[in-house]
Amino acid sequence: MKSKIIKVLKSVLDILVPRSTRISNKIDNQRRLELRATYGDQKGQVAFLVNNVLDYESTGLFRNGFFVDLACADGREINNTYFLEKMLGWTGLLFEPNPHYHETIKTSRTSKLITKCVADEEDKLISFRIDNGMLGGIVSNETDNNDLHRAQELRSAELIQLSTTTLAIELDLAGAPKLIDFMSLDIEGAEWLALKNFPFERYKFRCIAVERPSAALDLLLDQKGYRQVAHLEYDVIYVHEEFLGTVNLTPRFEFRFTDAKDW
Repeated sequence: MKSKIIKVLKSVLDILVPRSTRISNKIDNQRRLELRATYGDQKGQVAFLVNNVLDYESTGLFRNGFFVDLACADGREINNTYFLEKMLGWTGLLFEPNPHYHETIKTSRTSKLITKCVADEEDKLISFRIDNGMLGGIVSNETDNNDLHRAQELRSAELIQLSTTTLAIELDLAGAPKLIDFMSLDIEGAEWLALKNFPFERYKFRCIAVERPSAALDLLLDQKGYRQVAHLEYDVIYVHEEFLGTVNLTPRFEFRFTDAKDW
């Protein structure tokens, strides 16, 4: 009786969800897991950078590039530049004002760490929240850590006072190349502050990933020649118009590590 029920259920399943579809879904899930395990990102930003923007299919892995990671948290978990640095020999700038992360960054990364807070002007004293991990950042009505949505949390939050810098100043001090291959920008609502006064005529980014860009930032980046080429959940991937011709939006092949045996 039990075997007959199982056969009936399998027949119903084959009608509702064909076997080919189930196999395809299984392959897709495996692919997503392997991509995330390979690149260490959260929403596929680095996988898209490597396979689509830098066209792994046509040119292989893009090595020895330059990145800006703003901000990098602990530099390892759910990070958009760890793979680039450790596996492909990239270098760059790691921005992270939260002191809770500094020791981990120093022991796990080799790129330069900048602990000042990036904003729209230098030498301004701001309050910075450090007790809520990757959700921390500038406390302001213009950012995610604001009185309107997190007033109760902020009453007991751990805040520190920091002096601001600008992205351009730090790029100048570091002697960064005029063409930066990738910038990961995720600073909890302060993305507009970081870029609204940026001298785009002096530095160019091949690719930028921004979490939840504001409408103002979207319009600014378009004005400066950056086109939206992908929306990955709530991250937007922009490529400078100069490099649009080399983007591969439909690669047949992609780079990812195969899962190791689980024994």
